[in-house]
Amino acid sequence: MPDTDTQPFGILDLGPIEAPPPIELQAGDIYAVLSDGIFESTNPNGEEFGVERVQKVLREHRDRSAEEIKEQLRRAEAAFSQGAPAADDRTILVIKRI
Repeated sequence: MPDTDTQPFGILDLGPIEAPPPIELQAGDIYAVLSDGIFESTNPNGEEFGVERVQKVLREHRDRSAEEIKEQLRRAEAAFSQGAPAADDRTILVIKRI
């Protein structure tokens, strides 16, 4: 099992946690939440998919629906990793204000 660099959520009692301020999306804005398994997905050469590739996909497909953007992210990551097994979960949530 790989080492972690942060404490697991909910293990320590850190006291009350303040909710962040609300995010106000304007028409066409995209809010994407991706697990680190997407960014850290590697190709056969050990290179990571990374933030820049995620941003490129989001920019290229920003005019599509949230579902289509999510699918394009999945396809781009799958093509990049060339079938390499996932070392971590690969979770994508895309919200788009219409």
